[in-house]
Formats: sequence, C-alpha cells, structure tokens
Amino acid sequence: MIVSVLSSSRCTLRATTVPGGAEIDCGDGIRAALSYYRPHEVQARHRHDFAQLSFLLNGSMRECQRSREYVMHGSGVGFKPALLDHSDSW
Repeated sequence: MIVSVLSSSRCTLRATTVPGGAEIDCGDGIRAALSYYRPHEVQARHRHDFAQLSFLLNGSMRECQRSREYVMHGSGVGFKPALLDHSDSW
C-alpha cells in the first residue's frame, strides 16, 4: 500500500482504477493517492509528469531507475522527480 501526501485546500475525492484505491485532487498540481498492489504485480517502465513523494506502508517494493535498483521492505519513503523513467514491482 502506498500513500502520497498533499496540502489542504478545496479537494475532490474519487475512486481510482487500482482496486481499493482512492485519490484526492486539490487542483493546482496537488494530489494524494492511496493505492494497493498485489504481491508480484509489475508496472512496466513509465514516467509521471509530476514529482512524487511516496510512503510504503506495508509489504515490499522494488523500483528500477536508469541503472539503479531500490528495494523497500515493511515501510519506507521514496521520492521521484518529474519525468523520471522507472519500473516497479511489489
């Protein structure tokens, strides 16, 4: 499970395409998402148009960025700048 944090303002809550997920959108580029990924789920190489601060709350995660690999178990914090190519597995 990953939670990304935001500031408070006028926000809209909606369900996401990830099962059990939810997203809060506060406009002006500020969003928070609660996402659940099943064990062994994989996301192919991709990028986001925005910077991302993520908190792993439970489980484990492996992320590949360029020639580096990052692994988190149990809980952890990660940051990605905008437009960084990466792939993820849980």
